[in-house]
Parts: sequence; C-alpha cells; structure tokens
Amino acid sequence: MGLATAKAAAAAGAKVMLAARDEHALERICNDLKSTGGDVDFMKTDVGEEEQVQALADRAIESRL
Repeated sequence: MGLATAKAAAAAGAKVMLAARDEHALERICNDLKSTGGDVDFMKTDVGEEEQVQALADRAIESRL
C-alpha cells in the first residue's frame, strides 16, 4: 500500500500497519498520522526477508486483537 492510500485509510478510521526499510521515515509518518487521529503502527521490514515479513504479520495480528 502506498503512502496516499495509508493516509486515506487512516483518515477513514481504518487500522493501518506501515512497513518499510527506513525506520526513521516510518516513525515520522506514523506520528503524523497519529496526530490527526489515525490508529497506526509501524515495523521496519525488508520484504525480501521471509522472517521479517512473518514478524510483521504476527505483529499486525497481535496489535489488532
């Protein structure tokens, strides 16, 4: 999902999980979305690494229960 979609989803009340390799950018975007009322979390993830993708999925599931 791209940033514009994440912003729109958060603005519409969706719970959003952000993932990318740039942790500083993720933290900034997450804070920006939260400041406007978004329910957002993030995790630094390299989608080329299966273990990191599994950890992302696990975190997304755990944080939304």
